[in-house]
Amino acid sequence: MDFSDWTSLVAAISAAIAAIASCISVFLTNQREKNNKKPIVVPGMKIFDVEIRNLLSDWGENKEIPKKFSNTTLPICNHGNTPAFNIRYSFELESKLDQIQDEGFMQGGRYLIELKESQLYVFIKEGEYFKSEVRDVHSYTRTLDEVAPLSKTGIFIPDYYLILINYYFFNSLNKSFLSSKNKPHSLILKIMYDDINFSTWVQEFKIYIPPISKFNGHNLEARIEYKKSSKRKKVKS
Repeated sequence: MDFSDWTSLVAAISAAIAAIASCISVFLTNQREKNNKKPIVVPGMKIFDVEIRNLLSDWGENKEIPKKFSNTTLPICNHGNTPAFNIRYSFELESKLDQIQDEGFMQGGRYLIELKESQLYVFIKEGEYFKSEVRDVHSYTRTLDEVAPLSKTGIFIPDYYLILINYYFFNSLNKSFLSSKNKPHSLILKIMYDDINFSTWVQEFKIYIPPISKFNGHNLEARIEYKKSSKRKKVKS
């Protein structure tokens, strides 16, 4: 093989490599554009400065926590460039608790809280009598029609979680309670949604309160944060 043949061969190989590189570049560009068109729905952080009168105080409104879902909201944000449709979300406690039972002091009264068989029993002493409440600890699903691109909306936190968090903060006034390394309970948030191509996506997040909150027995300063618990996955149809 003479020099001209080698030159032709090298030129042909170089052309082939350039063609392959061009194809890869086009493929990666298409994939990037395709990913940029997908909605990306994640929760957001929220700061609270609220008054807590008793275990049933709602952080979202100056009312008693309604059943199933409170009026306290957590933001969810769509960081994608296309809308997310048919959003379905649900919460469940991160750790399964067989039973919680304790007593504490609360603005001159007493309360008792107990969790058995997926039901939360709350007893609050009002004068000479106890007011009782029973709340179900289930993973209810709620829906939203749409979250527009680069926007956010609110989702409602379950009632039992706020009750458990209120219970934690009232007990946090007791130093022995904190010294036993008790922490606020965490939630697992599951979000499912559809994109413009009718593909369904799902992802889970840990919702928690970091240990920087301040509570003086009446006023609470706290924030709710999140961590990814799983990667975003496409649901097979």
